[in-house]
Amino acid sequence: MIIKDNILIITSMADDRSGINAIKNKMEKDYKNFNVVVIDEKQYGDEKEASRRKRMRERFMQSIPTVYRRFRTAGKSIKVKSSTFDKKRASAKKLRGTTRKIYNAVLRFAPDVIIVTAPHLMYETMVAKKRTRFAYPVMGLIVNYSFDKTFFNAGADGYIVENGDVKNQLTAMGYPSSKIHVLGFPIEEELHDIDLAFKKKEQLGLNLNPTVYLSGGNIGSKELFPVYELLLDQGDIVNIIVNCGTNEGLYSAMLREAEKRERNNVRLYVNSEEGVEETMFASNCLITIYDSALIYRAFLMGIPVVAFAPDNSVERADLNYLKEKNLIYYAEDYNHVIIGMYDVLQTNLGKKLADAAILRTCPTSLDDICDFLASHKRK
Repeated sequence: MIIKDNILIITSMADDRSGINAIKNKMEKDYKNFNVVVIDEKQYGDEKEASRRKRMRERFMQSIPTVYRRFRTAGKSIKVKSSTFDKKRASAKKLRGTTRKIYNAVLRFAPDVIIVTAPHLMYETMVAKKRTRFAYPVMGLIVNYSFDKTFFNAGADGYIVENGDVKNQLTAMGYPSSKIHVLGFPIEEELHDIDLAFKKKEQLGLNLNPTVYLSGGNIGSKELFPVYELLLDQGDIVNIIVNCGTNEGLYSAMLREAEKRERNNVRLYVNSEEGVEETMFASNCLITIYDSALIYRAFLMGIPVVAFAPDNSVERADLNYLKEKNLIYYAEDYNHVIIGMYDVLQTNLGKKLADAAILRTCPTSLDDICDFLASHKRK
């Protein structure tokens, strides 16, 4: 029987899962000796409370345990003085709530490395590690373009970041440079191909006019509808592909509006539909609310980005950062979304943004991150 090494990823139901799923699929495909375990509030927290928070946000925005590994790890602890072992057990008993459940997951899977994807998860995991003194390394996966200071924890064993500027911010806070790994985002995508774009348009029944891909993120933000109406006002000069996320109500409202205006160059989708992400290949411009993973995907594909409606200060800082680096057009209101779209499609701005993004990103980011995680295999 093959005893696999475990990678434990601690995430949240409200987080975007595209990068995490990409890591899991890649590791299962190319790293046969590794088992990637992903847990969220269903395992470590109050699922009802998490679902309630998720529903509120939607409304607002509209493994098996490796027993052998456990015994192997326990064997090392037995060699320690009994007083130390008793202290660990006593500390573990003091853990409560989410921290306790995270610690139980750590004990169950005995991972080679623990990846956390959000500031509050880093805090809870590090509390468990500090009180129980488990030896497994804890790494932060930062899927932002600028640094969220609430993610910082001096006791963390490392951070995976997208760019050198985030690394500089971490080192300025006193964190060791050697523990910060600039590897990009765990997203894999091919460069945008014009022939493929024409083929996709043909498959979707669209004309050869410029096409925009409008995205409201996984949830389907309510911010999408005003922009959608403005796009419909432009007539037949642009095709519109819309990803409504999981927002069925938004999808229905948009469908009614398209039928009312008798527009035949509109394609609407929800996330549950198979192949919805591939429709982005037919686009010449991405218009999206803040979605770090989708923006990075567009960078890899060479599709210029118009971004709008950040939801909080962290997202606003990210969009401002990307704007300063001349990587996106940041629209501060709905009208500027349309202005930005025309600038991207009708001037040289679109090519400048796409070229800058291609130079910045690394097509092997996902491979590099998986190689790095695999390097933590216990000797």
